[in-house]
Amino acid sequence: MGLTDYDISFGVLGNICEPYVDTVSSVACSKLSVSELWEYLAQYSNYFGVFMLISGMLLTFIGRKLLKPAVCFAGFLTSILISCFIFYAVYVE
Repeated sequence: MGLTDYDISFGVLGNICEPYVDTVSSVACSKLSVSELWEYLAQYSNYFGVFMLISGMLLTFIGRKLLKPAVCFAGFLTSILISCFIFYAVYVE
């Protein structure tokens, strides 16, 4: 890639405590968007629904034996959900 592919601001922008250089490229990836996570969940919501129905039916009929794995899996999903919310709160545009 040549220098013509970039829009570079020559010189340092910002103040003396927080300097930055602004570099923009027409061939670069877009900014990180957390909305892609929600698009993924919406796209595969039918599969997640079927999985939840099957797991709910299993817990209904043989729940006594699957109680410890269900609590472990629920804790795993809760930690993932909390991590997603923290990630979303930190990197929201």
